[in-house]
Amino acid sequence: MSMPELKYKPRASTTRIGHLVDVLLRKTIEPGQTRLDPLAQAWDRVVPPGLAAHSRIKGLVNGQLRIGVDSPVYMYELQLCSQDLLQTLKQECPRSGLRTIKLMLG
Repeated sequence: MSMPELKYKPRASTTRIGHLVDVLLRKTIEPGQTRLDPLAQAWDRVVPPGLAAHSRIKGLVNGQLRIGVDSPVYMYELQLCSQDLLQTLKQECPRSGLRTIKLMLG
């Protein structure tokens, strides 16, 4: 006994969803990514390697660079040097709109 073959015809609206997703990505994600890439590269250069291995950039929102840190010990270390890091990152990435750094566990 064989299964009947299902015939599926994609509707024209299916291809439009792909187009809408593409437009959405270009308008929302790419502009943020272009601002974040230089900051991420600068972060890797200016943060001491022992601290960089325990932190990662989570995002840039309204000029606030959000950094996830995996341990309270490393968070404390980053807090001690956060003002120096902020000044250096502002100098290296003046177009990023960076104003503050927020450290978060996780």
